Amino acid sequence: MIHSKVLKILCLAASLATLPTVALAAANVTFSTDTAVVMTGPGINLTAQAGSVADTFTVNTSTIDLVIDAGNSVTLIDPAKGQINNNGGVNNCHLVSDQNVVTFIGPLTVTVTPSTITCVTTTTTSSSGSSNGGGGTTTVVVPQSLTQYSKLDFTINTGEQIVSSNILGITLNADPKYVSGFAISLDKNFTNASIIKYTPTTTFALPQTDGTYNVYLKYYSTTGNSSGVISRTINYKAGKTAIIKTETAPALTTKISKTPAIKYLFKRNLSLGMTGADVKELQKYLNANGYTVAKTGAGSPGNEITKFGSLTQKALIKFQKSKNIKPAAGYFGTVTRGIVNK
Repeated sequence: MIHSKVLKILCLAASLATLPTVALAAANVTFSTDTAVVMTGPGINLTAQAGSVADTFTVNTSTIDLVIDAGNSVTLIDPAKGQINNNGGVNNCHLVSDQNVVTFIGPLTVTVTPSTITCVTTTTTSSSGSSNGGGGTTTVVVPQSLTQYSKLDFTINTGEQIVSSNILGITLNADPKYVSGFAISLDKNFTNASIIKYTPTTTFALPQTDGTYNVYLKYYSTTGNSSGVISRTINYKAGKTAIIKTETAPALTTKISKTPAIKYLFKRNLSLGMTGADVKELQKYLNANGYTVAKTGAGSPGNEITKFGSLTQKALIKFQKSKNIKPAAGYFGTVTRGIVNK
């Protein structure tokens, strides 16, 4: 039998349904039978599967807080196939017999936020044979299209259409409950564009050439499903900058300073194992700015090489951490390029 405290929770739920918030909790909970869990907020009815064991099981208005010890687990079932979202990194959709069945395995402390958004399935058939000569069918569970439950958008420099700097400020408009990442590119096919962890704001670098550009962005859900492509058009006109400085000599003559060297402009993403002249230029940049690739030999100042090796990756990680670029993984992508190209 389920503990008596849990029975009291379930019996009290109906009488407390009119309250704005409801917090019902029990400790050392063992479910010996499938048991209804009713939340007043979203009007979603879940079932705690028989055999579930939790150290604490707290039912709130629209969430459930679980603390599960090592060796124990809690399985929640939504007969309506609603997504069982959570902050514990557990897949929110697992359809079994036309129900969403999600299991949380201890040790784990997690908040569960059920949703009325239903899980859907797509079925793919494997073309490769197994050891007995047969193929296989795989069912992939994904949430519905992102646009069905979240208004997705982004703005550039608070809505400006003409900019004088090629470094754009990007403000993302999405709900991180459903969106885990995004990709941004000048290529509508997102060739070589990487998925970046969701953050409300970011930067993006245009080429340092005046012109009109289309900036494309798409979001990715917590289970990897992508949204449609969203685009914004921006007109880049570089502001005028002085390149000649003067100083007054004792004889009141004008002295013109030397023209600064032309800065190298990085045009592609770089990663471990790649080669090219731009890799060598990246090593020069890191060495010149205090992120030494190597003290002696290949990659050291004056001995930069064209291969992106582990020493280049380590130096790049130090640079990214100093600039608060996340993730600092040693991948020379769009955000890092934008900062270096400034």
